[in-house]
Amino acid sequence: MTEEMDRSAAIALTGKAGDVIFMSSKTPHASVTNNSESARRTVIAGYRAADAFPVYFGPKTHEAELMVRQVQGVPAENARFEGDKIAIPQYLEESASLYKLQEQTVRNEPI
Repeated sequence: MTEEMDRSAAIALTGKAGDVIFMSSKTPHASVTNNSESARRTVIAGYRAADAFPVYFGPKTHEAELMVRQVQGVPAENARFEGDKIAIPQYLEESASLYKLQEQTVRNEPI
């Protein structure tokens, strides 16, 4: 996120184990801390146009791209770009957990 967000306007979504939530990648979202004895499993499936490539900002980009599979369309020869600037995430520490990154965001710490 590159701008302040009114958290009082947040809407809580709850579901049972195995439920699925679909949302835009531009939707700000987070989850509460898992205080149970069981690990929380997460599957994140993302869809993007064949010409929509991420901006490279370090090893995390490369690691994420290793999991990408094109499922439809023709491979792009050029990347699409819209806009005049791009916010580059800055990771101040290593983290293998998306939940840890969410906790840092809630505490308003830079990620």
